[in-house]
Amino acid sequence: GTLAGMMEQEVGGIGVKVSLEHNGVQIVGIDKGSPAAVGGVIEKGNVLVAVDDREVMGDVSRALGLLRGPVGTPTVLTVLSGGPNPKHTRVSIVRSTASDSCFVTKFGSASPQAFATAEGDGALRKERPVSDPNTPRSLNFPDAAQEEEERKRKEEEERESARLAAEFAAAERKQKEENQRKEREKFEKAERERKERERKAKEEKERKEK
Repeated sequence: GTLAGMMEQEVGGIGVKVSLEHNGVQIVGIDKGSPAAVGGVIEKGNVLVAVDDREVMGDVSRALGLLRGPVGTPTVLTVLSGGPNPKHTRVSIVRSTASDSCFVTKFGSASPQAFATAEGDGALRKERPVSDPNTPRSLNFPDAAQEEEERKRKEEEERESARLAAEFAAAERKQKEENQRKEREKFEKAERERKERERKAKEEKERKEK
C-alpha cells in the first residue's frame, strides 16, 4: 500500500488497439485472449466514450493513459456500439500484464509510451506520410512543401476565377452590343419603311391633283 510499492507495481492494459476516426476514438482491434476479448462484450468498431466515467473526448493519448494502470486493477469502459441501433454499454475489465493498449495508424502501431512522450506525435510522424488521405485530419502535420503546394493551388484557383469572371464580362458585353445593333437595325428599317410610305403617299397625292 506504500507509494514505493505502488510505483513498483507492473503497469498493464486490456489489449485493445484504438484509432482516431471521424466519430471519435474507435476500437479497431482486440488482442486474442486479452481481458478485452473475454465475454465478447467489447467489439471491434465500438467507439470508446469513457474510461472510469472520465470522458475520452476524442483524445487518443487521453484514452491510452486512462486504459493503462496497475496489473490486476479493474477499469470500467463505456463504449458506443455501431450499426443502425447504436447503444451505450458499460463493462468492467481487469488489466493484465500481457495486454497493453496501443494507437494504430495505417502504417503500423506505436506503444502508449511512445505516443504519450512523442511531443506532438513526432515519433508517429515518421511512419505516416503527410499526404496520406486516410490519416485523421487532426493528426496531419503540414510541412513546408505541403504549405507551398497549398499556396500554389489557391493561387491557381484565384487565377481561374479571375479568368472565368473576365470571360463572363466579355460575353455579357458582346451580348449587349449585339442587342443594341439589332435594336438599331430595327429602328433604321422602320424609319426606311416610314419614309417609303410618305413618298408613295406624296406621289399618289400629286397624281390625283393632276
